[in-house]
Amino acid sequence: MIKSDGPGSSGWSPLNENDRVIVKRNPGTPTPSSTFGNSNFGNSGFAPSSMGNSTFGNSGGFSNSGFGPSGIVPSSAPGMPQSIVGLLQAIHTASSADTIKLTLGVAQWQVLASYLQPFTMEQGQALIEQGSKDTTVYLVEAGTLSVHISDDTGHVNLAMVGPGSCVGEGAFFSRMPRNATVQATSRCKLWSINPMRFTELSNRHPAVALALVMALGSVVARRVNIKPKRGAVT
Repeated sequence: MIKSDGPGSSGWSPLNENDRVIVKRNPGTPTPSSTFGNSNFGNSGFAPSSMGNSTFGNSGGFSNSGFGPSGIVPSSAPGMPQSIVGLLQAIHTASSADTIKLTLGVAQWQVLASYLQPFTMEQGQALIEQGSKDTTVYLVEAGTLSVHISDDTGHVNLAMVGPGSCVGEGAFFSRMPRNATVQATSRCKLWSINPMRFTELSNRHPAVALALVMALGSVVARRVNIKPKRGAVT
């Protein structure tokens, strides 16, 4: 994880062009079908091919996006829970290296919204304390969070986490004490899900739970590969 130079940056360095790996499919090889509803998760990957043609800035949302059913679900789609539209937009417009790559269909967003708990934080409030045993994971819709550790050398700033990303993913998977403190540097809106709620989600809606856990796991994998590795995950 890389120390942030200022509160406006996400704190995570973008991937170097040379580090990217592109896997090409043989055109003659059948593409496995997805079981994630309308997201076509297995076929499209995370990056829609028409990214450059999106009208995010002018449409006021995703309603005029040309991504189609395999990409971003329009916020105005019938049945889309309006309570979670802000989080959906944050995820799909974020460009930091630790963005949550979560693509779901409308029905799956409806399900996930019912298991996530929204709340707000004011500037200066602590969300996670280093050494605590809480294992809740938090998705960031708005605002900025600082991540730091305290050790023998003093207070060490690690990163800034912004909209479309998450914190708490390390303890969520490991069930180990938190290895860093997370504090709001501005007013924030977050969504939380604890292990008990996630277990309920996985029992009742396994496809949605799998999509969420794979997205969180991807964040962990990318963060531990960012140098230097000091408290890369929380």
